[in-house]
Amino acid sequence: MVVVDGLVRTVRVFGPLESYAQGFPAVLRETGYTELSIVDKCRLLARLSRWMWGEGVGVEGLTWEVLDRFLTGCRLAYSTRVTRVGLRPVVVFLSSVAGLRLAQEPLTQLGVLAVYRAYLVHERRLAAVTVHERVRVARVLVDEYAPSGEVALVGPADVTRALLDHVVGHTAGSVQQFGCGLRGFLRFCFISGIVDRDLTGAVAVVRRPSPSQLPIGADPSEVEVLLSARGCDPATPTGQRDRAVILLMARLGLRAGEVARLRLDDIDWRGGQIEVAGKGGKTERMPLPAEVGQAIADYASGFRPRGTGHREVFLSLHAPARGIGRAAIASAVLTACGRAGITPIRPHRLRHTLAEAMIRAEVPLAGIGQVLRHDSSLTTANYARVDIDRLRTLAGPWPAAPTRTAAA
Repeated sequence: MVVVDGLVRTVRVFGPLESYAQGFPAVLRETGYTELSIVDKCRLLARLSRWMWGEGVGVEGLTWEVLDRFLTGCRLAYSTRVTRVGLRPVVVFLSSVAGLRLAQEPLTQLGVLAVYRAYLVHERRLAAVTVHERVRVARVLVDEYAPSGEVALVGPADVTRALLDHVVGHTAGSVQQFGCGLRGFLRFCFISGIVDRDLTGAVAVVRRPSPSQLPIGADPSEVEVLLSARGCDPATPTGQRDRAVILLMARLGLRAGEVARLRLDDIDWRGGQIEVAGKGGKTERMPLPAEVGQAIADYASGFRPRGTGHREVFLSLHAPARGIGRAAIASAVLTACGRAGITPIRPHRLRHTLAEAMIRAEVPLAGIGQVLRHDSSLTTANYARVDIDRLRTLAGPWPAAPTRTAAA
């Protein structure tokens, strides 16, 4: 029985922990927990006791392996309240009153990274390339800066040293990404109970100048030159494939990775739609403009290798035929720019070009976000840069210099 805001909150406990529950609120109160938090912890103790009763587990049978099964069953994994960290007050209390001793073998380096990878894939639903980069950063910290090779012994000084060592020979953007990866891994280790304190504050914040708010998309005339026979000759396999690739990014705003993941089964020719596998494992359907559909059809029917067994739309030009990745998409765009004799345009600039074209056409921000498949309007705002041509109409004439008159 706990009193919160003048109201009596009753938490009923039955099962193996029933005989120990009465003294739990007093212990929590002595260690500084608020009354509301005490209620939460008592409810957690009650839930654990009911689970133990159902599983036939006694106090003497509690191990971290058993507790991990309980946490998984709660379906609240990685929340700060029902994780190893959130369960720690219950474990400490049982250790003092019931003689509970939990022997836990420290996770090996490989084990930590494997669990972290699974978390990024299944819980965060990040793309494969992002998962690879996050795990790479975690491996640097574990392999080079964890004392005695144990993640649990990593301290603030080790984290700060890892970031500072990465500063040498790297750009500000690279250091920012490294710091972001460190924070994500350390936060995961804390909420999972691998380390006993939150070390994210030891990762220094890296600042770099804000990007210009002027348009960063390519000039529409350059895009047309890029799509012409100079940049993408439709009579050649390379030109026809690259033209279809560039049209998907310039007309529909697809990312390079989304173009690489596009499969033949994702195209609904009769309905005039394509299914795009975007970020976070989300799949969305988009209309397929006639120009883009015709380019894909010309490539697929005329130059795409047959009988390969691969379902990706865009395949490599040289044997063995296989689906191409995001890097190959970017390389194809840059190579086409070289053939067209224009300034190199990276794939994401084509996405910005589409956004700026919609801005000039006075499409509402919500509509632009829908086309670009953004979850937040703040993300769309990054693409809605200032239109220079409109700014020129607001600028007044430069004041003329005063004329000098001859002295009387």
